[in-house]
Amino acid sequence: HGLIPFFCLAAIATQSLGHDGTPSCPRASIQGGDISLSNGYYPGSILTFVCPAGTYPYPTPSRVCQPDGKWTPMHHPITKALKKGTCDHIRCPGQISFENGFFIPRRTFHPIGDILSFQCSDGYQLLGSSQRYCQPNGQWNGTSPVCDDGVGHCLTLAVPPGAIATGKGNRLGDQISFKCQTNLELIGSSQRVCMLDGEWSDTQPSCRDQRNVYELTPLLWEITVPFFFPSAPSLGRRLILTKDSFLYVYFLLDASHSVTEPNFSIFKDAVSQIIIRVINYIGLLIDWSICRLPPLVNIPSTRDQTGKKILQET
Repeated sequence: HGLIPFFCLAAIATQSLGHDGTPSCPRASIQGGDISLSNGYYPGSILTFVCPAGTYPYPTPSRVCQPDGKWTPMHHPITKALKKGTCDHIRCPGQISFENGFFIPRRTFHPIGDILSFQCSDGYQLLGSSQRYCQPNGQWNGTSPVCDDGVGHCLTLAVPPGAIATGKGNRLGDQISFKCQTNLELIGSSQRVCMLDGEWSDTQPSCRDQRNVYELTPLLWEITVPFFFPSAPSLGRRLILTKDSFLYVYFLLDASHSVTEPNFSIFKDAVSQIIIRVINYIGLLIDWSICRLPPLVNIPSTRDQTGKKILQET
Protein backbone atom coordinates (compact mmCIF):
# COMPACT_ATOMS: atom_id res chain seq x y z
CA HIS A 1 0.00 0.00 0.00
CA GLY A 2 2.97 2.33 0.56
CA LEU A 3 3.58 2.55 -3.20
CA ILE A 4 0.15 3.95 -4.09
CA PRO A 5 0.67 7.52 -2.70
CA PHE A 6 4.05 7.65 -4.47
CA PHE A 7 2.53 7.01 -7.88
CA CYS A 8 -0.31 9.48 -7.26
CA LEU A 9 2.11 12.25 -6.28
CA ALA A 10 4.27 11.53 -9.33
CA ALA A 11 1.27 11.93 -11.63
CA ILE A 12 0.25 15.24 -10.06
CA ALA A 13 3.76 16.65 -10.19
CA THR A 14 4.04 16.19 -13.98
CA GLN A 15 0.64 17.71 -14.79
CA SER A 16 0.11 21.41 -15.53
CA LEU A 17 -2.61 22.95 -13.35
CA GLY A 18 -4.58 26.19 -13.58
CA HIS A 19 -5.07 28.68 -10.75
CA ASP A 20 -8.14 26.79 -9.50
CA GLY A 21 -6.40 23.41 -9.63
CA THR A 22 -8.02 22.42 -12.94
CA PRO A 23 -5.67 20.60 -15.36
CA SER A 24 -4.53 22.93 -18.14
CA CYS A 25 -2.85 22.30 -21.47
CA PRO A 26 0.67 23.59 -22.20
CA ARG A 27 1.30 26.73 -24.25
CA ALA A 28 1.01 26.10 -27.98
CA SER A 29 2.14 27.87 -31.15
CA ILE A 30 2.50 27.33 -34.88
CA GLN A 31 5.54 28.13 -37.00
CA GLY A 32 4.83 31.08 -39.30
CA GLY A 33 1.41 31.88 -37.85
CA ASP A 34 -0.67 32.68 -34.78
CA ILE A 35 -3.29 30.96 -32.61
CA SER A 36 -6.69 31.73 -31.07
CA LEU A 37 -8.24 30.01 -28.04
CA SER A 38 -11.94 29.61 -27.24
CA ASN A 39 -11.35 29.21 -23.47
CA GLY A 40 -7.69 29.74 -22.70
CA TYR A 41 -5.71 26.61 -21.92
CA TYR A 42 -8.48 24.89 -19.95
CA PRO A 43 -10.01 21.49 -20.87
CA GLY A 44 -12.57 21.82 -23.66
CA SER A 45 -10.89 24.89 -25.15
CA ILE A 46 -10.48 24.83 -28.92
CA LEU A 47 -7.15 26.02 -30.28
CA THR A 48 -7.40 27.34 -33.84
CA PHE A 49 -4.29 27.94 -35.92
CA VAL A 50 -4.28 31.17 -37.97
CA CYS A 51 -1.98 31.35 -41.00
CA PRO A 52 -1.24 34.21 -43.45
CA ALA A 53 -2.93 34.36 -46.85
CA GLY A 54 -1.60 31.77 -49.27
CA THR A 55 -0.70 29.35 -46.48
CA TYR A 56 -2.60 26.83 -44.37
CA PRO A 57 -2.09 25.17 -40.97
CA TYR A 58 -0.41 21.76 -41.22
CA PRO A 59 -1.15 19.04 -40.24
CA THR A 60 -4.44 20.21 -38.64
CA PRO A 61 -6.37 23.50 -38.46
CA SER A 62 -7.31 23.07 -34.79
CA ARG A 63 -6.75 21.11 -31.56
CA VAL A 64 -8.80 20.51 -28.42
CA CYS A 65 -7.54 20.65 -24.82
CA GLN A 66 -8.42 17.29 -23.28
CA PRO A 67 -9.45 16.64 -19.64
CA ASP A 68 -6.02 15.16 -18.90
CA GLY A 69 -4.31 18.46 -19.76
CA LYS A 70 -3.03 17.34 -23.17
CA TRP A 71 -3.84 18.66 -26.62
CA THR A 72 -5.33 16.28 -29.15
CA PRO A 73 -2.39 14.86 -31.13
CA MET A 74 -1.25 16.03 -34.57
CA HIS A 75 -0.36 13.33 -37.08
CA HIS A 76 1.53 13.37 -40.36
CA PRO A 77 -0.35 11.30 -43.01
CA ILE A 78 2.62 8.94 -43.34
CA THR A 79 5.04 9.44 -40.44
CA LYS A 80 4.57 9.62 -36.66
CA ALA A 81 2.90 12.31 -34.55
CA LEU A 82 4.18 15.89 -34.78
CA LYS A 83 4.92 18.17 -31.82
CA LYS A 84 4.48 21.51 -33.60
CA GLY A 85 2.42 22.67 -36.57
CA THR A 86 3.58 24.88 -39.43
CA CYS A 87 2.01 27.29 -41.89
CA ASP A 88 2.77 25.68 -45.25
CA HIS A 89 2.29 27.21 -48.70
CA ILE A 90 -0.84 26.19 -50.58
CA ARG A 91 0.03 24.59 -53.92
CA CYS A 92 -1.58 22.92 -56.93
CA PRO A 93 -0.51 19.51 -58.30
CA GLY A 94 1.52 19.55 -61.51
CA GLN A 95 0.45 18.08 -64.84
CA ILE A 96 2.32 14.81 -65.43
CA SER A 97 1.24 13.83 -68.94
CA PHE A 98 -0.67 15.34 -71.88
CA GLU A 99 -1.03 13.07 -74.91
CA ASN A 100 -0.89 14.43 -78.47
CA GLY A 101 0.15 17.87 -77.25
CA PHE A 102 2.42 19.78 -74.91
CA PHE A 103 2.15 22.10 -71.92
CA ILE A 104 4.26 24.59 -69.96
CA PRO A 105 5.59 25.00 -67.33
CA ARG A 106 6.49 21.54 -65.98
CA ARG A 107 6.61 21.37 -62.20
CA THR A 108 5.79 18.77 -59.55
CA PHE A 109 3.74 21.38 -57.67
CA HIS A 110 2.72 24.91 -58.61
CA PRO A 111 2.47 28.00 -56.40
CA ILE A 112 -0.71 30.06 -56.24
CA GLY A 113 -1.03 32.27 -59.32
CA ASP A 114 0.90 29.93 -61.62
CA ILE A 115 -0.62 29.36 -65.08
CA LEU A 116 -0.55 26.12 -67.08
CA SER A 117 -0.79 26.53 -70.87
CA PHE A 118 -1.78 23.68 -73.21
CA GLN A 119 -1.52 23.23 -76.98
CA CYS A 120 -2.37 20.28 -79.24
CA SER A 121 -0.37 18.80 -82.10
CA ASP A 122 -1.54 19.22 -85.70
CA GLY A 123 -4.67 17.21 -86.49
CA TYR A 124 -5.99 17.30 -82.93
CA GLN A 125 -8.61 19.56 -81.40
CA LEU A 126 -8.18 20.91 -77.89
CA LEU A 127 -11.21 20.28 -75.70
CA GLY A 128 -11.33 21.90 -72.26
CA SER A 129 -9.28 24.79 -70.90
CA SER A 130 -6.23 25.93 -72.88
CA GLN A 131 -5.00 27.77 -69.78
CA ARG A 132 -5.51 26.93 -66.11
CA TYR A 133 -4.84 29.13 -63.10
CA CYS A 134 -3.68 27.81 -59.69
CA GLN A 135 -6.25 29.21 -57.29
CA PRO A 136 -5.77 30.21 -53.62
CA ASN A 137 -7.61 27.05 -52.52
CA GLY A 138 -5.04 24.74 -54.13
CA GLN A 139 -7.25 23.80 -57.09
CA TRP A 140 -6.91 24.57 -60.79
CA ASN A 141 -9.68 26.59 -62.38
CA GLY A 142 -11.37 25.47 -65.60
CA THR A 143 -11.48 21.86 -66.82
CA SER A 144 -8.76 19.34 -67.67
CA PRO A 145 -7.93 19.72 -71.39
CA VAL A 146 -7.51 16.90 -73.88
CA CYS A 147 -6.39 16.61 -77.53
CA ASP A 148 -8.99 14.67 -79.52
CA ASP A 149 -8.90 13.55 -83.18
CA GLY A 150 -12.62 12.78 -83.41
CA VAL A 151 -12.02 9.16 -84.46
CA GLY A 152 -12.79 7.11 -81.34
CA HIS A 153 -16.15 5.84 -80.10
CA CYS A 154 -15.78 8.07 -77.03
CA LEU A 155 -13.98 11.39 -76.72
CA THR A 156 -10.37 11.09 -75.59
CA LEU A 157 -10.31 11.02 -71.79
CA ALA A 158 -8.48 13.85 -70.03
CA VAL A 159 -5.78 13.08 -67.47
CA PRO A 160 -6.03 15.53 -64.54
CA PRO A 161 -2.99 17.22 -62.94
CA GLY A 162 -1.09 14.95 -60.58
CA ALA A 163 -2.54 11.76 -62.10
CA ILE A 164 -1.08 8.89 -64.11
CA ALA A 165 -3.35 7.02 -66.53
CA THR A 166 -3.02 3.31 -67.26
CA GLY A 167 -4.58 1.93 -70.43
CA LYS A 168 -5.12 3.69 -73.74
CA GLY A 169 -7.80 4.06 -76.36
CA ASN A 170 -11.30 5.43 -76.65
CA ARG A 171 -13.00 2.55 -78.41
CA LEU A 172 -16.07 0.77 -77.08
CA GLY A 173 -15.14 -1.20 -73.96
CA ASP A 174 -11.73 0.42 -73.47
CA GLN A 175 -10.81 0.97 -69.83
CA ILE A 176 -8.67 3.74 -68.36
CA SER A 177 -7.39 3.59 -64.77
CA PHE A 178 -6.10 6.57 -62.79
CA LYS A 179 -3.65 6.80 -59.92
CA CYS A 180 -2.39 9.92 -58.15
CA GLN A 181 1.26 10.55 -57.35
CA THR A 182 2.58 10.39 -53.78
CA ASN A 183 0.89 12.67 -51.20
CA LEU A 184 -2.07 13.26 -53.50
CA GLU A 185 -5.58 11.95 -52.88
CA LEU A 186 -7.81 10.69 -55.70
CA ILE A 187 -11.26 12.31 -55.81
CA GLY A 188 -13.74 10.71 -58.21
CA SER A 189 -13.51 7.44 -60.14
CA SER A 190 -10.25 5.50 -60.35
CA GLN A 191 -11.44 3.57 -63.44
CA ARG A 192 -13.66 4.56 -66.38
CA VAL A 193 -15.03 2.54 -69.30
CA CYS A 194 -16.03 3.70 -72.81
CA MET A 195 -19.71 2.77 -73.06
CA LEU A 196 -22.11 2.04 -75.92
CA ASP A 197 -23.66 5.52 -75.89
CA GLY A 198 -20.26 7.16 -76.50
CA GLU A 199 -19.88 8.37 -72.92
CA TRP A 200 -17.37 7.37 -70.25
CA SER A 201 -18.70 5.64 -67.15
CA ASP A 202 -18.62 7.16 -63.65
CA THR A 203 -17.10 10.58 -62.89
CA GLN A 204 -13.97 12.48 -63.91
CA PRO A 205 -11.22 12.06 -61.28
CA SER A 206 -8.98 14.72 -59.81
CA CYS A 207 -5.92 14.67 -57.56
CA ARG A 208 -5.82 16.87 -54.47
CA ASP A 209 -2.87 17.60 -52.22
CA GLN A 210 -3.62 15.86 -48.89
CA ARG A 211 -1.81 18.65 -47.07
CA ASN A 212 -3.99 21.43 -48.46
CA VAL A 213 -7.24 22.69 -46.98
CA TYR A 214 -9.87 22.91 -49.70
CA GLU A 215 -13.04 24.88 -50.04
CA LEU A 216 -15.77 22.48 -49.05
CA THR A 217 -18.67 23.79 -51.13
CA PRO A 218 -17.13 23.16 -54.60
CA LEU A 219 -15.89 19.75 -53.45
CA LEU A 220 -19.30 18.68 -52.13
CA TRP A 221 -20.99 19.96 -55.27
CA GLU A 222 -18.47 18.14 -57.48
CA ILE A 223 -19.19 14.86 -55.68
CA THR A 224 -22.95 15.28 -55.16
CA VAL A 225 -24.13 16.48 -58.57
CA PRO A 226 -22.69 13.54 -60.57
CA PHE A 227 -24.47 11.18 -58.17
CA PHE A 228 -27.92 12.72 -58.57
CA PHE A 229 -27.53 14.00 -62.14
CA PRO A 230 -24.94 11.79 -63.91
CA SER A 231 -23.94 12.93 -67.39
CA ALA A 232 -23.47 9.33 -68.47
CA PRO A 233 -26.75 7.34 -68.39
CA SER A 234 -25.50 4.66 -66.03
CA LEU A 235 -28.43 2.48 -64.94
CA GLY A 236 -26.77 1.92 -61.58
CA ARG A 237 -27.12 5.64 -60.75
CA ARG A 238 -30.16 6.66 -62.77
CA LEU A 239 -33.13 8.14 -60.91
CA ILE A 240 -36.40 7.50 -62.75
CA LEU A 241 -39.07 9.90 -61.48
CA THR A 242 -42.60 9.85 -62.82
CA LYS A 243 -45.15 12.66 -62.66
CA ASP A 244 -46.17 13.63 -59.11
CA SER A 245 -43.42 11.43 -57.64
CA PHE A 246 -41.29 12.50 -54.68
CA LEU A 247 -37.58 12.35 -53.98
CA TYR A 248 -36.34 12.75 -50.42
CA VAL A 249 -32.72 13.81 -49.92
CA TYR A 250 -31.21 13.92 -46.43
CA PHE A 251 -28.03 15.67 -45.29
CA LEU A 252 -26.49 14.61 -41.98
CA LEU A 253 -24.21 17.10 -40.22
CA ASP A 254 -21.89 16.26 -37.34
CA ALA A 255 -22.67 18.53 -34.38
CA SER A 256 -20.27 16.93 -31.92
CA HIS A 257 -17.83 18.85 -29.76
CA SER A 258 -14.91 17.98 -32.01
CA VAL A 259 -16.39 20.11 -34.82
CA THR A 260 -15.31 23.74 -34.46
CA GLU A 261 -17.67 26.64 -35.18
CA PRO A 262 -15.94 27.68 -38.45
CA ASN A 263 -15.95 24.11 -39.78
CA PHE A 264 -19.60 23.53 -38.83
CA SER A 265 -20.56 26.80 -40.53
CA ILE A 266 -18.75 25.63 -43.68
CA PHE A 267 -20.76 22.40 -43.69
CA LYS A 268 -24.03 24.26 -43.06
CA ASP A 269 -23.36 26.78 -45.84
CA ALA A 270 -22.33 23.97 -48.21
CA VAL A 271 -25.63 22.14 -47.67
CA SER A 272 -27.56 25.38 -48.28
CA GLN A 273 -25.65 25.96 -51.54
CA ILE A 274 -26.32 22.40 -52.70
CA ILE A 275 -30.05 22.79 -52.05
CA ILE A 276 -30.15 26.11 -53.90
CA ARG A 277 -28.22 24.71 -56.88
CA VAL A 278 -30.42 21.62 -57.07
CA ILE A 279 -33.48 23.88 -57.15
CA ASN A 280 -31.96 25.98 -59.94
CA TYR A 281 -30.84 22.86 -61.83
CA ILE A 282 -34.26 21.20 -61.85
CA GLY A 283 -36.23 24.41 -62.21
CA LEU A 284 -38.89 23.31 -59.73
CA LEU A 285 -40.00 24.51 -56.31
CA ILE A 286 -38.56 22.22 -53.65
CA ASP A 287 -39.72 22.18 -50.04
CA TRP A 288 -36.96 21.75 -47.49
CA SER A 289 -36.49 22.14 -43.75
CA ILE A 290 -34.06 21.36 -40.93
CA CYS A 291 -34.93 18.35 -38.80
CA ARG A 292 -33.18 17.05 -35.71
CA LEU A 293 -32.33 13.40 -35.22
CA PRO A 294 -32.01 11.75 -31.80
CA PRO A 295 -28.45 10.74 -30.89
CA LEU A 296 -27.50 7.21 -31.87
CA VAL A 297 -25.51 6.83 -28.66
CA ASN A 298 -26.39 8.96 -25.65
CA ILE A 299 -23.13 9.68 -23.83
CA PRO A 300 -23.56 12.05 -20.86
CA SER A 301 -21.25 15.04 -21.18
CA THR A 302 -20.92 18.48 -19.60
CA ARG A 303 -19.18 19.91 -22.66
CA ASP A 304 -20.83 22.42 -24.95
CA GLN A 305 -22.01 20.95 -28.24
CA THR A 306 -20.52 23.66 -30.46
CA GLY A 307 -22.15 22.55 -33.70
CA LYS A 308 -25.45 21.75 -32.00
CA LYS A 309 -25.54 25.24 -30.50
CA ILE A 310 -25.13 26.84 -33.92
CA LEU A 311 -27.83 24.60 -35.42
CA GLN A 312 -30.33 25.67 -32.75
CA GLU A 313 -29.76 29.30 -33.67
CA THR A 314 -30.60 28.76 -37.35
